[in-house]
Amino acid sequence: QKRQGRALLTSLPTIHPDSAFRMQWDLFVAILLLFTCFVEPLRLGFPEMFEDNLSVWTVVEITTDCIFGTDILLNSMTAFHKDASQLVTEQPAILLHYLKTWFTFDLISTLPFHRIMGGGGGGGDDDTDASVLRLSKFFRLLKLFKLLRLVRSSQALSNRLQHTQL
Repeated sequence: QKRQGRALLTSLPTIHPDSAFRMQWDLFVAILLLFTCFVEPLRLGFPEMFEDNLSVWTVVEITTDCIFGTDILLNSMTAFHKDASQLVTEQPAILLHYLKTWFTFDLISTLPFHRIMGGGGGGGDDDTDASVLRLSKFFRLLKLFKLLRLVRSSQALSNRLQHTQL
């Protein structure tokens, strides 16, 4: 079984971090993150603004979560630069690097904890509901911190472009 797992892992496609596809995907995710950065604080601070179109926002939120989930999958298949001159393309090394660096953060900021936890929708005492609501808001705000990764990625790309121009 261990061999089958390793064979499956090595058969996954590897995405070059500077490929057109990866750059377009990162741009798409950046736009989605900017949208999230604008909407999430409004939804958390002024929930009454969104009550009339709750089903529309639910679809938008689920779609966004699915896209961020796809981003996790793509990140686990994207080669990385170990230093300015070495590109790591072996799938086991890529996955291990991603698991050690951004995976946990990406997963926590992508999972819809407010849905899993019920979002404080009643059924318990008021203190428990308030705690659950605060915790679910905290996990929703974690999506905003994905921007840090995006900034780091864009800086790394900028540095690589500068090195190739020299």
